[in-house]
Amino acid sequence: MTTKAQQSAKKDISDRLDKIAFHFEEQSRFRVHYDQFIGKDFSPDSPRSKELERFRTRVQSEELSVLIELVHLRDNVIKYFHVHKMDVNKLKKIEKCKPYKIAANFVNVHKHGSRGRNRPVAKIDYETPIFIRKGKKP
Repeated sequence: MTTKAQQSAKKDISDRLDKIAFHFEEQSRFRVHYDQFIGKDFSPDSPRSKELERFRTRVQSEELSVLIELVHLRDNVIKYFHVHKMDVNKLKKIEKCKPYKIAANFVNVHKHGSRGRNRPVAKIDYETPIFIRKGKKP
């Protein structure tokens, strides 16, 4: 017999996974359109630079959303472990994983700023387009 807390924890994980899937799908949908741009479109002088910037912002937003949801999935899993009286220490392996640490730090800095809580929010200030060949598709 499951308790309301257990059902809630399971639903939270399911909802979080649905959000992750949604943002992956949106990201993939936007990313396909990168083929319509060429190297010179990345120049601020290009007539297509504003269109490209709007597109890049959409892609970055979806990428950030996926990362935020993935990092916060851990919180839902911890809650699930607690209400099912499972050993939460088994999740320590995830916290020690370098990619998780990097992602969690990035998400927290994005939310709280580089100096911690109650500070200005951090801005994603880097992006490097990579081209197959100069002047070709990114």
